[in-house]
Parts: sequence; structure tokens; C-alpha cells
Amino acid sequence: MPIINSRMTHADNGVRIDYYDFRVRLRNEGDTTANEFRLEVDVPRKYASSPTISAAEVPCPHKPDMKCYRRTSNPGLQLYPGGETDDLSLDYLLSHDQYQDVHEEIAIRVYVGDELLQQQTFSIRDHRHKDRMDQLGLKD
Repeated sequence: MPIINSRMTHADNGVRIDYYDFRVRLRNEGDTTANEFRLEVDVPRKYASSPTISAAEVPCPHKPDMKCYRRTSNPGLQLYPGGETDDLSLDYLLSHDQYQDVHEEIAIRVYVGDELLQQQTFSIRDHRHKDRMDQLGLKD
């Protein structure tokens, strides 16, 4: 089960961009130990932080408008029932001009072995910093 946390970390009012931290952990809510698992995250390229290169970034030639990230379990790692992984930490940004009309989502997929176990989407719109919306004079 993915556990997602997203929050605005800082603003650059000079260039009118707000930076968000996006973290995903996995929790084993099953009754058996997971030995091989993979987490994949797709962030819309227009919100992805361009200068940051993550070790988790992978090519995604079939998704040109996305930046793709992958994290696999380390060999020998076992995720016991009730256990959690460390965070996969990514970032995204919103320019002040994008706040009002953002409708894209971040896609999260969890695999055990090669089997897709769970797929979720994270609405960027639903997680905009509300105080910032007020400061920018924007309505939901």
C-alpha cells in the first residue's frame, strides 16, 4: 500500500514558482512477506523539477510528457507484514500561472514480482497549498 505525503517546501517569488516535496513509502498490509517489489512513479514533465536528476529516474520513451521514476527492493530485503520501506523522495513545482488550471495527476504503481498489485493516482490540484492559493488570489 503506497503512503503518500506531499507538501510545499518553499517559494521563489522572483520567478513565481512554488516547490513541492513528494514522498512515497510502501507499507505491507498483507499477511505474507514481500520479497521482490517495485514502485513506479510518473510525474507530468511540465511540473517535474528539470534541473534535479534523481537516481530513481528512468527513461520512459513511451510517455514523452512524463518523468518516470522507479525504486526496486534491494536483493535480500524482505518487507514483513506491517513493515514499511524508506521514502522515495521526488519533487515537483507549480508556477503561479499553473495553480488555477492544474488537472494532471501523478501515477503510482506497485508491483510484486511482475504482477501489478496496486495503482493509484495523486491529484496535484487537490494538494495545492491552500494558504498559497489565498495569497495568489485564486479560487478553487
